[in-house]
Amino acid sequence: MKNMTRLMMAMAGLVLTTGCPPEELPAAEPSPAEVEALSGMSYELESAEGFTLMEGTTFYLSFHQDTLSAYAGCNSLEGGYSLDEGVLSVESMSTTDMWCGETLNTQTNWLQSFLSDAPTLERSGDQLVLETEDATLVFLDQAVATPDLPLTAGTWTVDAVIEGDSVSTHNLAEYPIMWFSDDGTFGFSSACTEISGDYAASGEALSLSNVLVTFIECGDEPTTSFDQSIVDLIDDGEFTHTIDAARLTIMQGMNGISANGS
Repeated sequence: MKNMTRLMMAMAGLVLTTGCPPEELPAAEPSPAEVEALSGMSYELESAEGFTLMEGTTFYLSFHQDTLSAYAGCNSLEGGYSLDEGVLSVESMSTTDMWCGETLNTQTNWLQSFLSDAPTLERSGDQLVLETEDATLVFLDQAVATPDLPLTAGTWTVDAVIEGDSVSTHNLAEYPIMWFSDDGTFGFSSACTEISGDYAASGEALSLSNVLVTFIECGDEPTTSFDQSIVDLIDDGEFTHTIDAARLTIMQGMNGISANGS
């Protein structure tokens, strides 16, 4: 903004001096090298000035070849971006449409506004700093801040069901848990369902076999509905699984589940 102000002042001075309009300057092109260097990187917020986060939440950023994804504790944001001389420009960001309470929705809206306000971007080692006139966000490479958990790390809290382009959840008092043991067995437990079976994992491939489902009468409609979506997916068959920090995603085609590790 300061450079633009100086440019406008210089152009105004040229008009006053010569009495002729200034020659139109070509638009600056974003540096492909800068964008390429960010592609594939994911960051987790380390500290913030100018904004106070809701307790127990943080910000995440993921840079792809031509899109930026962001997460502030509820809905996901995504939009095209470019980087020119250290200034991040983000196009209008699309967002998922879950209601997660007024505070979390406000926090997501704040992050969206911050990213759309052309913050300066500076990288130094594993650190990424975004800054506007009103706030400074310091991020750390997510691989350093929160290394990917192994599948057998412990229990996974299943808090979302994926159906095509839709991600759904419920405000449950207690979410189901899932675990994968070193002996090749896995389990799932909720208020309404118990599942057990065997698994094999290689790379992103995950196969389930000998799956046994036991239903428990729970009488809670939201819990029953959420459980049924999971039971419809977990059966003998071939899946893919990915782990991003403490987030496990298991997919079969366009459907899947997402769980938070502990």
